[in-house]
Amino acid sequence: MAEHESYILLRKVAKTAFDELAYGRDKNLPTVKTLQAEYATLLEEKSLRRVLENLCNHERTTDGQIQCRPYFEHGGRTET
Repeated sequence: MAEHESYILLRKVAKTAFDELAYGRDKNLPTVKTLQAEYATLLEEKSLRRVLENLCNHERTTDGQIQCRPYFEHGGRTET
């Protein structure tokens, strides 16, 4: 029993942390399909953010915020 004491303690700590997330009692783990859909959404958002970043000239303001000016406003491409 003494040789397995650290394993038992670790398992109890892990179970407590898992239960605090409410998994195992009232809430089920998300399915693979749900996780894949969420991941696809995040990738799409990331891709859109990159497109917008490529179209904008980013500048940081004094308070740390990012200011975005369209490309054509800072001497780049002009509208025709």
